[in-house]
Amino acid sequence: MRARTSMFSLLGALILPCLAVWPAETPPGGKPERIACVGDSITFGDGIVDRDHNSYPAQLAKLLGPNWRVGNFGVCGTTLLNHGHHPYWGEPALRAAQEFEPSVVVIALGTNDSMPQNWKTHKNEFQTDYANLIARFKALKSKPAVLVCVPPPAYSSQWGISDEVIRLEIGPAVRSVAQKAGAAAVDLYTALVGKGSLFSDTIHPNKEGARLIAETVLAAVRAHGAAKEAAAADSIDLGNFEKGLDEWYTYLGYEFPGASAELARDETQAAEGKASLKLIADLTAGGKYVALCRNLDVKEGQVKAVKFSARSSDVPSFSVRFVDATEQVHQQPVKLEGGEWNKITITKFEGEAHWNGADDGQVHYPLKMMQICVGGGDGSKAQFWIDDVRLLLAELPNTGKR
Repeated sequence: MRARTSMFSLLGALILPCLAVWPAETPPGGKPERIACVGDSITFGDGIVDRDHNSYPAQLAKLLGPNWRVGNFGVCGTTLLNHGHHPYWGEPALRAAQEFEPSVVVIALGTNDSMPQNWKTHKNEFQTDYANLIARFKALKSKPAVLVCVPPPAYSSQWGISDEVIRLEIGPAVRSVAQKAGAAAVDLYTALVGKGSLFSDTIHPNKEGARLIAETVLAAVRAHGAAKEAAAADSIDLGNFEKGLDEWYTYLGYEFPGASAELARDETQAAEGKASLKLIADLTAGGKYVALCRNLDVKEGQVKAVKFSARSSDVPSFSVRFVDATEQVHQQPVKLEGGEWNKITITKFEGEAHWNGADDGQVHYPLKMMQICVGGGDGSKAQFWIDDVRLLLAELPNTGKR
């Protein structure tokens, strides 16, 4: 886009994304949430007077407030297509966006892909390239939510950009890849259609158009559960099993020898997301139970409940145990209905039975471990799944995985 300023825009885009972060200073109260805005010249703010304050990422930062940092990683003229005429993949801004450690990534690419030299030759690669870019960001240690934008309309065919291709082909492709890749789609086309007056040159939104983009992205961030206001941290994640076992392990009840177990992430069963944790408890050679275990560090008054999903067609019930600071074990039974997912909520940690440690039936904080015990000592073999295990907070802790 905007060939008349290509040298200036390209140089600015290569340098400024690493610096264009709002607010510039870390706010009081610790590390802020971060949004990385990845895109082309529309993200960069090309053509907007005082882009440092009026580009859509800058205006988004104002809307979010001081507890968020927003980075502008837009590079003019870039394509989502890896074989496009100017792929974003080769830009230093991509690495800078990854090193920003974002909580949320907003990708707004596709306008330049509509040019005939890109789309006619490589359109069959678009969804694969987009899925790979989403996966690259999702693999970051910060585990960001990823939002992908349907490009806004084009009000002319400047630089070969095609509104028809954007509307009929690129928009549907973005929505499709978002659904397949577990990202949220942000429809900038619908937000800006019929609003040609908000574009400075028929392709690039002006200050008011950028404001509308910022408002649309903000609404999508909140709806997706990524904004601080909408996702006020009220729980600690003990396991969603989207990428691994989430620190769960097995205990074979060695006081009753003979049990064995298999533990694995299972993508064929999920109460939430794409996977769950599957336990195969084998008591055919002896033993009375197998336990799923997760270490804790729960202080008094910190947690009001434990919530998770469980299912099994092989066992009608199981037990939940909490081990306190004195090594006292508190156990309570839980019933399962049918073979479908059951939502389990436990609001007390004193068990119906208790032993070891203080052995007084009182919880001595901090809680050190949670166990989910499967089996009844009947020589059987059982399959058992859990998913979406969370500690519901009574008050916000100072630290903890969220």
